[in-house]
Amino acid sequence: MKTKLLYIANGIMFVAIVALFVLFFSHKNCCSVAPAATVEPDSQLTVAYVRMDSLLLNYDQYKAMSEELLKQEESARATLNQ
Repeated sequence: MKTKLLYIANGIMFVAIVALFVLFFSHKNCCSVAPAATVEPDSQLTVAYVRMDSLLLNYDQYKAMSEELLKQEESARATLNQ
């Protein structure tokens, strides 16, 4: 019974994969791709880099919730070990 179900599921997945390949590779340039947006030389582009490690270490709410999660983890481990 289980093997029949596995064969059926594998067959359905195989047909789905074949259908996706056929649909993907059968279209020849049906859709035009829009050119990438370019940045004007006179416009200013500002980029901000954030170091997530230092942000998380200095973030008070993160510290409080991390401690609370650690307490819950220890409680769950103690309950599991009983």
